Amino acid sequence: MESKFGQQGAAALDAERLDALRDLPFSELLRPHQQQAIAATENALVSGRTSPSIVMAAGSGKTVTIMAMIHRLLRSGVAQRVLYLTNRRIMAQQAFHSLRYLEVESGLTLSSIVPVYQGVSAHRVASDENRPFLCVGTIQALATLVRTKAAEDQDHGNIPDHRFDVAVCDDFGAESTAWRRAIDHFCAAKIEVVSTDRKSIQGSVVYRYDLQSAINDNVLVAHNSARIRPNVEDVPTSAALKNIFAGRRVFLASSAGDSSFAHNLSSILRERGLKPVLIKEEWPGVHQSVSGLLEELRGGDILTVLLSPRSAQSVWAMPEIHAMLERRGVEIIPAVFRPCFIPKALADRTVVDLVSGPDNLLRALYVAAEIDLGSLSAHEFERLVADLLRRLHFDLFEPETGDSGIDFQSTYYDPMGFGEPTRYVIQVKAQGHRASVDGIYRLAGAVRNQPRRTSALLVTSGQLTSVASGALEQLNDKGASIHVMDGPRFKNHLLAFPDLIRSYFTISRSAL
Repeated sequence: MESKFGQQGAAALDAERLDALRDLPFSELLRPHQQQAIAATENALVSGRTSPSIVMAAGSGKTVTIMAMIHRLLRSGVAQRVLYLTNRRIMAQQAFHSLRYLEVESGLTLSSIVPVYQGVSAHRVASDENRPFLCVGTIQALATLVRTKAAEDQDHGNIPDHRFDVAVCDDFGAESTAWRRAIDHFCAAKIEVVSTDRKSIQGSVVYRYDLQSAINDNVLVAHNSARIRPNVEDVPTSAALKNIFAGRRVFLASSAGDSSFAHNLSSILRERGLKPVLIKEEWPGVHQSVSGLLEELRGGDILTVLLSPRSAQSVWAMPEIHAMLERRGVEIIPAVFRPCFIPKALADRTVVDLVSGPDNLLRALYVAAEIDLGSLSAHEFERLVADLLRRLHFDLFEPETGDSGIDFQSTYYDPMGFGEPTRYVIQVKAQGHRASVDGIYRLAGAVRNQPRRTSALLVTSGQLTSVASGALEQLNDKGASIHVMDGPRFKNHLLAFPDLIRSYFTISRSAL
């Protein structure tokens, strides 16, 4: 069915398509404020407004809202050619990769429904294919395409006006005249989705969901309540820090705009006996910087990611970066120095409070370096795993069957009450009992013998081999749901529970 949206504009939408859009039920995966944002946007398009804007607090689910909105436009037939735009290449790449796992309906992702193209090119924009598609790119690339075509042909060659039905602009305004001209030329309608801290908003705001509303609705947790270790009176001495970090390295990573604070913190840590290495986020050479970082970091290193409101747009918010670092055995500690909400890639970690000063970070670094999971017997490690998982809202019980490689069965309860209880089978591997490829396949088999929607959790004091990691990725790509909590991640979770650390390890009480 050919879309008329791109040819005639929002005001000319036919009644059949409008009714189809209005009659679509909202996905059960959406929260009330996300449904309200989408409904307000759709009502604006129906009334002929082609540039609606919605404003949402950072961390309240803008990306989920955008993808659900695009899905509804495509499913109803209102739009067939949709362009997702951001003003940073790395954010476009992050959005493209998230389409593989971000569900718009239960069991369905956008990439499984329509073709998704990465990047804006003349071939794709000029294509006369009638099938629906989604294109993910940057506004800079679109503007360059307009300038190039204008130089070649004032009629933009064979690229028709309003080639795209809808452009969704993620957290940027069309401040530049060239940007506005590009969007106006290629897109019949523009939907702007921005965070509450953005000052420039081009379209008319049809829905606003501010920070206080998100906190009142328990969508977000106020910074001072979120997994921050409590203050204590004493901190490790300089001599203790020098001794424990004699053979270990500490790295400080920050967004480009926070480099001044990172330098000052580095100076303070050096005065206390540490020798931190600063990692700069440099644009546009961030890919080279990250590549060099991956070559530099090794197992046993500690990476402290400094967080502020700027972090949401930083390379350190990308899940792919942290996944690569974890595979190398790097311990990652997020540390907040300006009140903000935690990027999704770091949201399940224990966060250190730097707002009140560097002492909390010094304690966390000291304790992280002192925790030696290899000092525990297999039985002690299994008991510690059980104690920690109970603190993390897992309701543990013994396996129902005999020795199948499963140490615990569990139901996980979301402490915020957003998700349904999830059933898990749990396998524990202490050092000396590595998680082999065969073991991972047996764990996948154990999941298949469980009730539907059962997931698996592998907890190990060490790390997976690269072969085992590859097998795990293949299984999950085929629909398995196997999660891993390796040694570095396990130690990070322990930081939030000083009493457990004291119970299982000999560490100075002044650090806890």
